Amino acid sequence: MKNRTPFGVNLLAALVIIVWTFPAWSLDSSKIAPSAARQENIKPPPYNKLPDLKVDKVFMSKTAEPYTPAMEFKWGNVMVPVCEFSNTGGDLNGNWKIRFLLDGKVEGTISRGNIAAGSHQKADMGMLVTTGYSQGSHTLECILDPDGAITEATKNNNKMSTPFQIVK
Repeated sequence: MKNRTPFGVNLLAALVIIVWTFPAWSLDSSKIAPSAARQENIKPPPYNKLPDLKVDKVFMSKTAEPYTPAMEFKWGNVMVPVCEFSNTGGDLNGNWKIRFLLDGKVEGTISRGNIAAGSHQKADMGMLVTTGYSQGSHTLECILDPDGAITEATKNNNKMSTPFQIVK
């Protein structure tokens, strides 16, 4: 009976010889795998994130699109509440609302649906006639998803307000 070395031992010996004799100085690690420093700047794809609605800007406009933002409106003219917003998280699939308030009172609510990750949109409530409001200082507020219909990364950026004036 011949004395034979098990196959696994021969394979292990061959690997040791290859690793031992392969010149380590010829390896350029930057070509094998990205460095840790470069991996820090890689953002995960948006589909791994929850949606995140964010109010970017809220203002009163003197006109419907194209909007003409203004801080002062003459009594008897029209004004258009506008809310610019974005989804800074992953895709949002489902129904939700935008609510406009003037001086803390609900003026209108708009229904919305799906919004892709990274998209930016504008919404307006339509024209309001200033004669329906007293002259002086007022506040316009926009609230995204006021009923909490969607699960988001954060709700802390879902509302914003701005002052405006109605003058004679």
